[in-house]
Amino acid sequence: MDKLERYLDQVCRGIAGPRSLRLHIRRELREHLLDAAAERRAGGLPPDEAIDRAIEDFGGPEQVRAELEATHGHRLMAVVIDKAMQWKENTMKAKWLWSTWAHLALAGILAMECAFLAGTFIFIAPKFKQMWQEGWINVESFRPLMSSALTLFCVADWVRDQGWWLLIPAVVTWALFEWRSRSEQKPFVRLAVMGSAALILMAAVIWTSTAIILPTIVSIPNLAMMRPDEVVAHKTATIDKSVAATEQAMANKDWPAIQGNLREASYAADTLAGMGSAAPMILSLHDQPKVDALRARLTAACLALRSAELASRSKDSTRLESALKEFHEAYGEVETPTTQPAR
Repeated sequence: MDKLERYLDQVCRGIAGPRSLRLHIRRELREHLLDAAAERRAGGLPPDEAIDRAIEDFGGPEQVRAELEATHGHRLMAVVIDKAMQWKENTMKAKWLWSTWAHLALAGILAMECAFLAGTFIFIAPKFKQMWQEGWINVESFRPLMSSALTLFCVADWVRDQGWWLLIPAVVTWALFEWRSRSEQKPFVRLAVMGSAALILMAAVIWTSTAIILPTIVSIPNLAMMRPDEVVAHKTATIDKSVAATEQAMANKDWPAIQGNLREASYAADTLAGMGSAAPMILSLHDQPKVDALRARLTAACLALRSAELASRSKDSTRLESALKEFHEAYGEVETPTTQPAR
């Protein structure tokens, strides 16, 4: 039997095609050879000699392989074609899956970028421009950036007002492309257009975010040091001016001017109502010289404490005592008006 298996290995080893076909041929050859050997044993030959005679009558391995390839060639070609079609089908399924995912991912990115820009231009940009105009945000160090940001804000306002006229041609062009284009490159063209749009919108997102966030962060220390009396005086002056302009517009029945002035006065009044320091500061506006003098003494006390701190670092006792004396003189005048009982 070992000789039979070796013979079958020599015959089937060179047959092209899938493994299942080679196993099928090997089974058929084994059955034929075993049948032939059984006939030889029936004629009186020993088992080993019967196998040898059957193999010898069957022919050499090369001769049998050539006859099998000639007989099963059409079957091999059909198997190859079937395998090729299966590979193509699997490849097309994978291509469709990845292409769909790429389109959905780009569509999601475009939707998020549009939502971010729309929210920024509708809710954040108007407040930012108003704070800039009122001096809350210092943009002196960012003039080029802010100039470009204002240009972007103006473009955004124009797009908001004329957006439908821009959207209609874009939708019509896209529909014509989807309807008329039959090129195999159509998915790649679509992905290229969506990717370019996503890149442009991402640049707008970065540009807008930088123009709004960077000056605001830099201006935070200035906001903390801003004098509340100046803010209150500015807001009250704005209310007086806007109300006077409203009354003048009422005499002329200029309703757009009335609405604009009332809007400005209402915003200033809301700001004052929300400021915890506004009410006491309004009471002390007529004593502004006293407020300025008190602020000057408080500044002198701060400078004296800084001098004392420097003297302590250098371990200079004389300078330290002098600085503390200056502090007590300045800060004592600060405490005196605030600690006197009310009459």
